This record gives sequence, C-alpha cells and structure tokens, in this order.
Amino acid sequence: MNVLIYARVSHDKSAQGRSVAEQIHETTQWAERENWTVAEIVQETGSASRYARKARHAWDEVMDAIKERRVDAVLTWEASRATRDLAVYGQLREACAAHGVRWGYSGTLYDLRDRSDRFRTGLDMLMAEDEAARTSERVQRSMRAMADRGQPHGKLLYGYTRTYGPNRELISIDPHPEQAPIVQEIYQRTLAGDSLYAIAQSLNKRGIPTRRPVRNPRREGQGWITQSIKQVLKNPAYAGLRVHQGEVVGPAAWDGLINHEDWEKVQTIFLDPKRKTRTGDTTARHLLSGIATCGVCGSAMLTNKQYAGRNKDKNGNLIPTKDRDTYLTYLCKGPNGTSGFHVSMKEEHLDLLVTEAILARLERPDFLPALGEGDRVREEEREALLAEIAELQAWLEKVRERALDERDLDLLFDQERRVKPKISELQERAKELTSLDPVVKELAEAENIRVHWEALSLEDQRRVIRMLVVPVVGRATPGTRGRKGPRPDRVRLHWR
Repeated sequence: MNVLIYARVSHDKSAQGRSVAEQIHETTQWAERENWTVAEIVQETGSASRYARKARHAWDEVMDAIKERRVDAVLTWEASRATRDLAVYGQLREACAAHGVRWGYSGTLYDLRDRSDRFRTGLDMLMAEDEAARTSERVQRSMRAMADRGQPHGKLLYGYTRTYGPNRELISIDPHPEQAPIVQEIYQRTLAGDSLYAIAQSLNKRGIPTRRPVRNPRREGQGWITQSIKQVLKNPAYAGLRVHQGEVVGPAAWDGLINHEDWEKVQTIFLDPKRKTRTGDTTARHLLSGIATCGVCGSAMLTNKQYAGRNKDKNGNLIPTKDRDTYLTYLCKGPNGTSGFHVSMKEEHLDLLVTEAILARLERPDFLPALGEGDRVREEEREALLAEIAELQAWLEKVRERALDERDLDLLFDQERRVKPKISELQERAKELTSLDPVVKELAEAENIRVHWEALSLEDQRRVIRMLVVPVVGRATPGTRGRKGPRPDRVRLHWR
C-alpha cells in the first residue's frame, strides 16, 4: 500500500509539541512496521485552525493526491496535524470516501466510508477544533489584558526600541535615536503643509531606511511611499495611545513621540479633500487606468496589451510575437481572488468617449453657476462640521488634563467612549462634503476649455475625471460584438 505522510507544526515556542522531523520519523516507522511504501512526504509550518490567516498550500497538495488517487492512505501524527477546522475535515472526509483513500493517525488507520470510522474521526476533529477555539480565546484575553495595561503586542513600532530582561520580560520602550526624529519630522512637515509625496521623496533622497525590510522583490528599491507616510501619521501609538482591534483603549506604556494635540491636528488635515492620496495619479501612465470600472462586477479596469491581426502570415507560418503589431485595451481585472475578466475596450476609444463627455459638460453655460453655488454650500457645511469636531476634540483634551490631575482614568475612558463615536460620524460627513478641486474650477473658467485640457498634465486630467464622473463599461450586446470604432452604447457615465 502506498501512503502519503503529512507533517505540520504551528509556531510551537513552548517546544512541547512534535517537530515536523519527529512527526515524519514516527509516521515513517509506523509505515515500515506495516510494510507500507511511503510514496510522498508533504510538510509545512502554519496554523490549521479556522482562525488561521494564511493559506495552506501544502495541504492543497495532499487533497490533490487524494482526488487523483495517487496514494492509498494519508498518515498524520495525530488528527489535529491535518486540520483543526470542521469544514476542512468535512472536505477531507468526503474526498477520502469518494476516492477510497484511508486516513491514519495515532497508530490507527480509518476507512472514511465506514460509519463508525466517520464517527470516531469526527469526534476527534470536534475535540481538536474545540481546543483551537479555547486557545484563540486565551490569546484574545491575554491580548486584551496587555492592551488594558498599555503594553505592546506584536511587531516593534518604528521609532522605538525595546529593552528585555534575561527572561525576555519587557523592561522599557524608548525612542529610537535615529528613527524617532524621522517620525517627528513627518508630523512636523505635515503640519507645515507638505504633501505626503514630497515627504516620501525627501526621505528617499536622503537614503533614510524604510520602516520594515522589503520582502517583495517588486518593491525592492522603492523606498518610502505615500501610503507608508500616511500609516505613520494615522497611528495613535505615536501620541502615546494604546490601540486594540482598531480602537484606542487608553494610554500606552511608552511616551508619545508627538503630543496629542498635534496628532489630532494631523487627523483633521486628512479631512481636507486637497490632500487625498492613494489614487495612483502621480505614477499613472494611462488616462482611465484604475478609474473606469466594469459594469458587471464593479472592479477597476487596468490597461492590457493586445496583439493586432492574425498570428500567421499568408503562407501559414507563425509570426514571432516581437514582430506583431499591438494595441492597448482597458480590461476588467475581476473581483479579488478570481481569474478572468468581464469587459474590455480599446484604450483610445474609451479615452475619446470620456474626454468628449467631460469637455461637453464643462462647456455648458449652466456649469459654472451651478458649480459656484454648490461649492459654496458644501464648503459652509464642511466648515461647520470641522468646527464642531474641533470643539469635541478640545473637550476631550480638557477631560484628559482633568483625568491626569485627579488620577481618574475611568473618567477619560467614559468620555472617550461617548465622544469619539460622535467625532467619527462628523468626520465621515465632512468627507462627503468635498469641495471642488481647484484644477477643475480653473479648467471650467478657462477661455478655451479644450486647449486648457490638452495643456494639463496626465495627473491633473485624471484628477478632473475623478472629481466629475465614474465611467462604467458594459458588455457588448448580442449581435454587436466585433464592431469597430468607439462604442458609446457600452459606456455609462455616473456624474458626481
């Protein structure tokens, strides 16, 4: 009988469990005693519970071996080495039963077509899942307790150092002599009005190392990016606050690199629509890449190179790809985790349709009056919301001072639980009242809108499009596929 040995270990810091090598050794000895042939050995490190965040690619290999009937049995050291998730066990059980593959663990071989064996393995798996759930609860309680005490958890925060004792007990958390000034500089420059892009470029030019080592080869040499700058600016830990599951739960066990008032000011700055980031417009090379959306799934459309014409010459010989003509299309990238696409359209056609629609709208005589009135009303409402946010933040600052004087943290926590949801609600409403981008206003006021449009940079053209419209590309209707030229019937424009 041919068997596959599967060995898995979580990150067992206690060293009480069996290592992968030990599991393989014991299951191999079992196979030798039974005169079974070990055809395959699959091993991996990672959690097998339903709380795991990473995919188990090695386990997928085991399931493939079962479904392809490459082996007669799968051996694991114990039931939980295969999985601690009842849903995964169900898949394993059905696959083994359907393909006549047995599962063995703890010295017993089970035939999952047999009722009693299905009951026995199911009971073992129920206990394994329960143990995983108990472990998860213990970890969650421990993390919450650490958060309540203001102690750190997880990776070292950029800008700080940790000092540990001989038994790995935490002694102190102190500002890093080189990184802490960088964090303070990022905040100071943001308060002074610098853009995230300008700050990132400055750090890169000076050769300042990034917060984390680069693990993705495609990002090698990329350095600081606007998103990493924003993550520093949005992190309450730099104001000496402890965050647990996305919420501030109290003061941290370390001193802040930034005072709380400045941190709140930075958060207010992010409500300014002129500081919007993450659009990719600064590095984009195509007008509608990431802006146009698929009318089927709603995913963004990206550019893709297509080959033009036939792939063979008149004599029937294949034409080398380097010699073939190409053109660009906008292609639906599909929802996350899926392959394939729903719609595509030639780049030059979609660019032409969207550009003409925007220019025609800007040239309408009623555009500027409506623009001015709407912008004025939105700005007044937004300013009122920002003033209310500032008042609530000032109130919380007074409460913090009083709580510190009276050594009454319960007072602070109570007021934060009451006031912070109100601040978050007002901030969301303020984001919705986005004032018109000055680039759009300047374009609408130009004497010759079309000439002014052509003079804009690609980045500014994309900004105008984002502010005014969402282009949605639909599928070609039956009987219209293959038509040449722009297809306005396939493009819906959702004006903002």
